[in-house]
Amino acid sequence: MVPLSKSVQDFFRLIDQASLKIITVDSQFRITYANQSFSRGKLSEVLGKPATDYVAPSYRDGLECVLAEVFEKGTPMAYEISEDRPGQEKTWHRLQLSPVIEGDHVTAVMMSSTDITDRVKMELALKEEESKYRAITEQSLLGIAILPQGPVNVAFVNPQLSRMLGCSQEEILEMDTGEIVQLVHENDREEALEFLRAAMAETQDSNTMQLRLIRSDGSEIWVELTAGKIVYENKPAVEVSLLDITDRRRSQQELIESEGRFRTLLQSMNDLVIVHDKEDRYHSAFTGNQAILYTTPENYLGRHISEVLPEHIAREYLAKVRKVRETGVTEDFDYSLQVDVETKWFSASISPHEDGESAVVVVRDVTERHRANEALKRERAVFKNIAEAALHAKDAKELAGSILEGLLEPLGFEFGIFRLFDEKRNVLRPSAKAGRTAGLVLEDLSCSEELGKEYLMVKSALERKPQLVSDIPMEPDGRTYLNRLINLGAKAAVSLPILDEKGQLLGVASFATRENREYTDDDRELFSTISGMLATVLERKLAEAALLMSERRYRELLTDMSEGIGIADLEERIVFANQSFADMLGFRSPQKLVGMSLLDLVHPTEMEKLLLQTQEREAGISSRYIIRMISTDGQDRHIRVSAVPSRDDEGQVEGTVAIMTDVTEQLRAEEALRDSEARFRSVFESTPVAMHLLELAEDGQLILVDANPAAAELVGSYHDRIVGKAIEDIVWPTRSLLPKHRVLEEYHQIMETGKPWYTEEIMRSDDKIVSALQVHAFQTSPRTMVASFLDITERAIAEDEVKELNAELSRRVEERTAELAAANKELESFAYTVSHDLRAPLRTMDGFSQALTEDYPEQLDDTGKDYLRRIRAAATRMGGLIEDILQLSRVTRADMDRTSVDLSLVATEVIHDLESGSPDRNINVRIAETPSARCDRRLLKLALRNLLENAWKFTRDIENATIEFGSEVHDDKTVFYVRDNGAGFDMRYQEKLFKPFQRLHSEEEFEGSGIGLATVQRIISRHGGNLWARGAINEGSTFYFTISS
Repeated sequence: MVPLSKSVQDFFRLIDQASLKIITVDSQFRITYANQSFSRGKLSEVLGKPATDYVAPSYRDGLECVLAEVFEKGTPMAYEISEDRPGQEKTWHRLQLSPVIEGDHVTAVMMSSTDITDRVKMELALKEEESKYRAITEQSLLGIAILPQGPVNVAFVNPQLSRMLGCSQEEILEMDTGEIVQLVHENDREEALEFLRAAMAETQDSNTMQLRLIRSDGSEIWVELTAGKIVYENKPAVEVSLLDITDRRRSQQELIESEGRFRTLLQSMNDLVIVHDKEDRYHSAFTGNQAILYTTPENYLGRHISEVLPEHIAREYLAKVRKVRETGVTEDFDYSLQVDVETKWFSASISPHEDGESAVVVVRDVTERHRANEALKRERAVFKNIAEAALHAKDAKELAGSILEGLLEPLGFEFGIFRLFDEKRNVLRPSAKAGRTAGLVLEDLSCSEELGKEYLMVKSALERKPQLVSDIPMEPDGRTYLNRLINLGAKAAVSLPILDEKGQLLGVASFATRENREYTDDDRELFSTISGMLATVLERKLAEAALLMSERRYRELLTDMSEGIGIADLEERIVFANQSFADMLGFRSPQKLVGMSLLDLVHPTEMEKLLLQTQEREAGISSRYIIRMISTDGQDRHIRVSAVPSRDDEGQVEGTVAIMTDVTEQLRAEEALRDSEARFRSVFESTPVAMHLLELAEDGQLILVDANPAAAELVGSYHDRIVGKAIEDIVWPTRSLLPKHRVLEEYHQIMETGKPWYTEEIMRSDDKIVSALQVHAFQTSPRTMVASFLDITERAIAEDEVKELNAELSRRVEERTAELAAANKELESFAYTVSHDLRAPLRTMDGFSQALTEDYPEQLDDTGKDYLRRIRAAATRMGGLIEDILQLSRVTRADMDRTSVDLSLVATEVIHDLESGSPDRNINVRIAETPSARCDRRLLKLALRNLLENAWKFTRDIENATIEFGSEVHDDKTVFYVRDNGAGFDMRYQEKLFKPFQRLHSEEEFEGSGIGLATVQRIISRHGGNLWARGAINEGSTFYFTISS
């Protein structure tokens, strides 16, 4: 390994200790190096992992693309990402990717991460501020424009300025320098241009000027221009605001003209000229306008300034005078004085006297100008507050509250209330209140004549005009509506109805104050303007609310529709989808579809069709078509689409709105129906059964609408000659089994009653069947029916033959029955013979053997006695065999009396008998409740006795013997069983179990005749049941049986 040079070692030591996160990656984008800031001491866990694992999933594809480009081109690049960590503030980072080049190839890329969170936040905040500023500017009542540095041109203009000039915003923005200059009156152009240049240079003496503008219709308007330097799009610019003062200027002009006339008449000065000596005393005073004098000159001449003016005014006034003496530069000073009950404003221009020691002061009464400025400020504050309320309020209620809060102070009121008009209920509903509102009525007020006398708001609503009251007396003076104001302590109030352009009432805004005030014409004009502005913003806010509600309802309607709804742009990207559309294609949420291309959803073979449909939509053509789409599970779905072009506000096509219905199942059903119809037609055409399809015409005739080939033989005519004809007009075969009149009668009866007609007609000759016909006709609808005709001649002949065979069989059965009766009689005779003739010799043998044993005991040795004992035992066994054979015979021949029998109870009776006969046996007997069986109780008790006696016998050598009786259900059938844990048997010999005299155990092991299970088999067979067994040697056995119901 080649050792690293000291400079390289220092470099890696430096970046390892750097606060920046630094890594290197290979061409597979895997980390080959990471410094401490990145690995945090876990270098082994980091190395070899993909670098993309350490960025959010949304950035991984982008980072891979940037890495690939750096490796390919060998040029540095940057990539910005954000990071969200739980419980931490979101951060942003800039990744700098630098290639490591060896020879001509990029062998690695070094990545470093820089935190740019502060910069991004600043950019976001700047964008938000710009958005707010633009919104306020757009809705401002002032005309606003931005003029970049250089030749006169406009970079931005708001709607208010375009309304002022009578031009659209676009027209103003497209004007060149000459056209813009022409907007300014020729007498004001130079001054305006100089004013703007000074604003750009920030050297203007005043930031406002007044000038005339020429509107597009040639009329002139006076505006007050305010200009200030700003930075717009990173370049210096001038922002200008223009306030339309045409009406005010007209008033001012009229005032100036009036003053000129008075000046001409009086030929006197309008200002007060004062001379102060070097000791700041009033030396002299002169004016041609006596109104400016608030006191006679004798009251202040010779007195010091501080003795004449109030202290706080005198202090600043003296400072100005002394500064003029020192600098020789004129100073201006504005101040106010309380003259009687009125506050007057004065503007003083202080200049140095020619003697160098005195000061000359020209005082002008500017009260009216001050009032005009204050009114302008008030108007601006009112307009601004209304505009901001309209901009930020979410709904009409919030708008009302913001307007009240914003208007109280500028209008000089202490409290107010805003009510919205509910047209349906004809009431004024309280929406907002502001100020000291204790005592205000907050219920709904009906707009009735009666309440109009009590409430000023209702009065203004009914009369549709503002209501202004001032100098409210402390006691009512006949105006009832003043009572409410008196109770609130109000001295003045105003109520403004808010009317839309059509004069419809939207609401009422009311304000009041506890101070008396007089309303001027300017106040009335301002109130009227406010009322109009409130109507504009309120109507807009109500319209926005209605639009939002409409949009919400429209979206809810689209979302809840059972049909799929989709909206796509002209590039076939989905911009809206409802849940039904998503369900059609297997998407859980419609949001999964938004942003996807329709080309990704349709079947590859349908893409050309989709593109053709898109072209039609671009041409403004609506269409309906079926297209094949692919669902998320890969299945084809056939979608019927009704598509119409979507247009923007200017009528241009911007996309497609489509209603979609999944017709996959419908198409499958139609295909199945066609297949079914084809199969039906095939069967219909090929079946040997003649078939007629008939329809009831309006005139009551039955029309044959279809007939199969087999039907041609029935009526003796071809298909084409009979279909479409009335059944009455069809020629009927003369030798038909069914006369035409009967067929017509039955057909009409079917159509009237709806009852089907079924008959079989047979024609015989010499008692032999010649032909036979089966007819089945039925109604399929109120106006249609079907009739089928089947030639059953062969079947009828066969049935005759069967009848003859059955008669022969009956005769033979009777003969066989007689033979069986004779055999039964012989069997009974045999049983009698066995019962009497065979038992008599056995009794004789047993009796003489017993006599020999008892009478000649001494003559018989032990061998003889043993022989006699064996003879007697054999006779007894022979008697038992004879009894068992007789019992088997009786079981076979006995009559059965079937009743409902509780076999559990029968089994219990048998067990009691066995326990009585063997009281020393200790056996665990389990008898379960079983369903009742319909059987002969006597025979079933005999069968159970044989089975239970066997179980009892074969468990005698078992220590813990167990015998069970119960039932199970197999294949919906009840199966009864007897189970024991006795000697059992070998399943290989199970076929011998139920044969007479067959034994699987020797007589020495277990006694018995070998007839018992054969008897059980006969009994179960006679009951229509089955008997079988399962067992194993020394493991017990189970016998199962069923009984037919």
